Amino acid sequence: MKKLILILCCLLSGLIGKSQGTWVQKADFPGGFRVNAVCFSVEGHGYIGGGFSPWIGPDLYDMWAYDPVSDSWDQLADLPVNLSYATVLTINDTAYFFTTADSGGIKTFECWKYFVQQDSLGLFSSYPASGNYDIVAGFTIQQKACLLIQHDPLLLFEFDPLYKTWVQKADFPLSGTLYDFTAFSALDRGYIFEGYNTVGNTNDLWEWNSSTDTWMQKASLPDTLRGNSASFSFNDKGFIFGGLISPWPFIPLSDFWKYNPLTDSWTELPNFGGWGRGYAASFVIGNYAFVGPGTGTGTVAFTDLWSFDLITGISDMEDGPNVLVFPNPAHNDIVFYLQDQPNESLNIQIFNSLGNLVKKGIWERNTSFRIDLKDTSPGLFFFQIFQGNRLYSTGKFIKE
Repeated sequence: MKKLILILCCLLSGLIGKSQGTWVQKADFPGGFRVNAVCFSVEGHGYIGGGFSPWIGPDLYDMWAYDPVSDSWDQLADLPVNLSYATVLTINDTAYFFTTADSGGIKTFECWKYFVQQDSLGLFSSYPASGNYDIVAGFTIQQKACLLIQHDPLLLFEFDPLYKTWVQKADFPLSGTLYDFTAFSALDRGYIFEGYNTVGNTNDLWEWNSSTDTWMQKASLPDTLRGNSASFSFNDKGFIFGGLISPWPFIPLSDFWKYNPLTDSWTELPNFGGWGRGYAASFVIGNYAFVGPGTGTGTVAFTDLWSFDLITGISDMEDGPNVLVFPNPAHNDIVFYLQDQPNESLNIQIFNSLGNLVKKGIWERNTSFRIDLKDTSPGLFFFQIFQGNRLYSTGKFIKE
């Protein structure tokens, strides 16, 4: 049994990373150079496809799936339509592609649903665009897709995949064309990290409150102005990676930042392990961020893929409580222990190495909490403990 655990740890060491706070290089993306690729993750796999060859085409239709356990890529069926500029949002572990179709000058917003098991993409819903508008970015809140429409000012539409309804929300409050920005969500609020406007590069951050349907400016990123950054969300935090400083031939950036909406503050994280880039494809599997193909200065492009552990690589709890876990390795159950009794109940979640939630529970105001593991397979597990919306503690353990 000890040999089995040792073998398991060795197999997963590439996924976990070599040390705290470092980027780990993975298998290169085999599909070749591209920009404006679609990228997302569902069911424990990452996906990259479409886009076009930098900088003059042609449009690309291939789709690839990445397996983080085997660190390998598989080519899938080609996309049925050109989705070079599509916005992909994941809701309930299902990927939805949002794009704008143009038929003789008449534009329509379209939503395509990706069926993983069938390896196919089907038109799911459409909505008439009232003018020459394009879907350019988006984020998810409460199982709904919130889509940003290129216009002056930006428009915001909310799409509910359960009822296939499209509802227009409050416009972005600033006038002027805004482009090459990125978006993410945290704590049921949406965020736009500005890219380029009529003045030039910006680092402004704007928050949309879904409860009040209002916009508010938040703390700007305290670093270089840029556009074409990658963004994603994890544990109710927003993350911004890299980008390009305009104008052409661009200066690529490799910095990595975390935004905390509770404190309206930014924290700089370890710089990217590869070359700086913009238009980067990125996705999150479990507690790992993956950043891949993108472009650098001029016509330079990249196909390398890197991962970063968003739990052990980030010290969210530098002054937080020390949660003891025993026995480790565990067998039939695992016990979490605190020296001091918490002043309110805690929520605990346990994930397997693929990022799938396997156990959860409410830790009432006691110093210890036990979870039954009899129905879980042996392997490496990660836990997250929350007190309300605040991340209380994180860690990992092995079950034999």
